[in-house]
Amino acid sequence: LQLQNAADSTVTAAKIIVLQVTAQDDKELAKVEFFQGGTKIGEDPTSPYEQSVNLTRDDNGNLSFTAKAVD
Repeated sequence: LQLQNAADSTVTAAKIIVLQVTAQDDKELAKVEFFQGGTKIGEDPTSPYEQSVNLTRDDNGNLSFTAKAVD
């Protein structure tokens, strides 16, 4: 999981960031699911797998994002 724009690793104002995942399997993937903390925030069924995240001023501090590839 990476940021589309590396400069988005530090956010000081409201903005939209884009998460990207490179994933592959021995067969076709059904989708990639994206999570912020333990909450699912979206999914993408097509490569390149991406998720936009709308951050506000209240989202200061450390945020944790993960992705899960689904067969």
